[in-house]
Amino acid sequence: MNKNKHHNKKRPAVSYKEYVLSLLAMALIAGGGVYAINRDRQQPIVEYLASYPDFADLEKVTKTYQEIKDNYVGEIDQDNLIDGAVSGLTQALDDPFSGYFTGQNADDLDDSISGSFQGIGAVMTIKDKQVTIAEEPMKDSAAQKAGLKAGDVITAVDGEEVTDKELTEVVQSIRGEENTEVTLTINRDNETFDVTLTRSAIEIDTVKGELVPSDKKIGHVTINSFSSHTADEFKKVVEDLRKDGAKGFMFDVRQNPGGLLDQVAIMSSMFLEDGETIVKFEDKTKKKNQIIAGKDLDDGFKIFEPAVVLMDSKSASASEIFAAALNQSADIPLVGETTFGKGTVQTVAPISKESDLKLTTSKWLTPKDEWIHEKGIKPTAEIDFKEYDDLKIISTEQTYQLGMSGSSLQNINHLLALLGYNVTADDEQFTEATAAAVRELQTTQGLPVTGIIDKETALKIQQLIAEKIISDNRVVDKGIELISSKLAQ
Repeated sequence: MNKNKHHNKKRPAVSYKEYVLSLLAMALIAGGGVYAINRDRQQPIVEYLASYPDFADLEKVTKTYQEIKDNYVGEIDQDNLIDGAVSGLTQALDDPFSGYFTGQNADDLDDSISGSFQGIGAVMTIKDKQVTIAEEPMKDSAAQKAGLKAGDVITAVDGEEVTDKELTEVVQSIRGEENTEVTLTINRDNETFDVTLTRSAIEIDTVKGELVPSDKKIGHVTINSFSSHTADEFKKVVEDLRKDGAKGFMFDVRQNPGGLLDQVAIMSSMFLEDGETIVKFEDKTKKKNQIIAGKDLDDGFKIFEPAVVLMDSKSASASEIFAAALNQSADIPLVGETTFGKGTVQTVAPISKESDLKLTTSKWLTPKDEWIHEKGIKPTAEIDFKEYDDLKIISTEQTYQLGMSGSSLQNINHLLALLGYNVTADDEQFTEATAAAVRELQTTQGLPVTGIIDKETALKIQQLIAEKIISDNRVVDKGIELISSKLAQ
């Protein structure tokens, strides 16, 4: 998306109070002006900043800017120059969670905060080197209204071929301003036709719920992120599951990278007695404050049924606030792996109509005053997935056959052993047993039976491993066991 489009882009459909929040653990920004240095406003800003003790250091930046502007022999893009300077300031912090965002990156940050984006409502993937609609379009979206289907191949966007483009580039060309049009060239069953769609705002569902098939008294609630409408979704999902007969719940934050503090605070309050601590904060001056449960957050909606939290090593920040609050203030068990360990707070502030600053401003502590940064939260019931820890992608740049050896062959034997084949998992040799396992796999998967791992066989092994990991239900099974035992009491 070009700069002009971004300049005209509306901010997310949330209040400014909601918007100026942290992406991970939100803190409200109070007061303070934000200025964009441009030619017309540079001198007043310099005069304003001169009143600060550290201005002499900052003056180096303004002098360098002026020197480049006056004397650099090449062409100068003033916006790029200023953006580069601001970006350099954040990079100098050496903080992976702070950053300066412009253009498409700022748009994406806005979308992640609001939990919505502007587009056609279709999920795309690359299949057989073609941009393909991966699943049925979202309900009431432009893609659904236009009759697009899962499996449709997109060959062009607004008349421009997309065959050799990266998926992200194609997605960005399809997304755009609400109420604008985009024309897709579609190939379906060897027939090609054009479809013109009007882009609209797409709300992303962040919470899903279902009754456990093996025990209809248990509801499984998956929270994918904490966006601006997650708490409302969460309440509705719980209410619906209660109506369907749920007497206990598993709350699943596996793979959840975090989100907005106001949302996780509301949701955590639902599980706690009023007055109990949800989360604490400490700023650079060591000043502390906290958020406590109460009707002002949860509006009196409480969840006191037996519950567990399912988590893994990708559960981060807001997910960790949720897990810690429920465990330490409501004694709810945690099942799975130790979490990611992100204990800092970022605030997000619009620097201009085209840019955002995400800055670490404090750290958060659990109700028991623990700082979990780079340590994570340990589960009360740990499920060990160490057999997957050292798995590596099989290189498709070469073939593997009998007589070869090395660490790549040890990885291959490990993968085959995980799939149930009779090989020695830590063997660094491509042995007769390895070849026999490969032939058996090729036979069952309908591949040419050679006993040699070529690109097609390597990709199939990796697909089968991915399916095995996804279908590994030990965490869910343990959650069901814990809730069932409570319901039986």
